[in-house]
Amino acid sequence: MLVMKTPTHRVRLVLKSTRTPLMNSVLQSKKKSGDHSIHLGLIGRLILTDYFVEHVLDPRSSSKALFEAKRRQRINEQNKLTGRNSAPAVGAIALQMHLLGARGELATAQYLNLEHFVFQDELPVRGSVDLPPNIDVKTRSKHWMDLVVQLDDDPKKIFVHATAEDNCVRLHGWGYGEKLMKPVFHKDPAKGRPAYFVRPWALQPMQLLKDILIDLSYSK
Repeated sequence: MLVMKTPTHRVRLVLKSTRTPLMNSVLQSKKKSGDHSIHLGLIGRLILTDYFVEHVLDPRSSSKALFEAKRRQRINEQNKLTGRNSAPAVGAIALQMHLLGARGELATAQYLNLEHFVFQDELPVRGSVDLPPNIDVKTRSKHWMDLVVQLDDDPKKIFVHATAEDNCVRLHGWGYGEKLMKPVFHKDPAKGRPAYFVRPWALQPMQLLKDILIDLSYSK
């Protein structure tokens, strides 16, 4: 394991040889075709199966995320808005989901030096973005979980895969919607709620996204 620390976050690289059935299928097909250059390239990419930025929210940030979660819950209840994808719209569980999302968005914004852009929507607007220019942060509650992109999400967006357990947020990577919304990732584990479930190995590293935003003058 290699951990690189900075004042606000650390990047952890865990070297593993674990492969999913999908990985094995791709590797076997390449091997049979004799395409060793691609095969070796995939091997080199798949070894780094656990690459993520670990970002721990400080007390100020934790309070900021909680305040935003409560604001979202209050707005939703006042406007009698329903939860997306059969999620609860009111109550403690709904508040926890708002808090989960707020933590992921804030951690991503802080890592990308975009905190002054976060939590800008006063009202929930369908199709809006979490961060400029078109970043949608998808946050899940366990670090082992995949990125989930919904069938009706905008393929032109950039999706960031975040997981949050309490104030520890991991940023696993990102990808363009059009690259992630592919049949190979289409699954329906809940039987009736299909979506695109993307493993971390299919994502780009967060540092690359930061570099792109610097070039676009959004970050510094």
